[in-house]
Amino acid sequence: MRYYIRRTSIYDDHTPPCDHATKVSVTRWDQRTFKTPEEHDANLPRYGRKPWLSEGSEHGVNEIGIYRRFNNADVKWIIEAASLEDLVRQFREVVVVRLPDRERHDGIEFELVRLPG
Repeated sequence: MRYYIRRTSIYDDHTPPCDHATKVSVTRWDQRTFKTPEEHDANLPRYGRKPWLSEGSEHGVNEIGIYRRFNNADVKWIIEAASLEDLVRQFREVVVVRLPDRERHDGIEFELVRLPG
């Protein structure tokens, strides 16, 4: 399985959070609870955003609301392990975060946050 990993004491995208971490570009899906792009755009002054259809691709509507895709939009550090338990054993002082649906990219559901030390 693949997991995002970051270190609380590192604030840049250039320094790996640990040995064996790999830097990858990931596809980001943006999901909102607006029922239509028009409803989103009507709230632009309130949220200060661009019109929904002006960014991203593969726009659509599902039971949750509107969505769109951003290819290679985010750079993340990942690490691979057989299981979540193996990673916790390896790093010991780690916080495991289950990502909200809108932050899950390329099938990754968890992020590990390594504490300083």
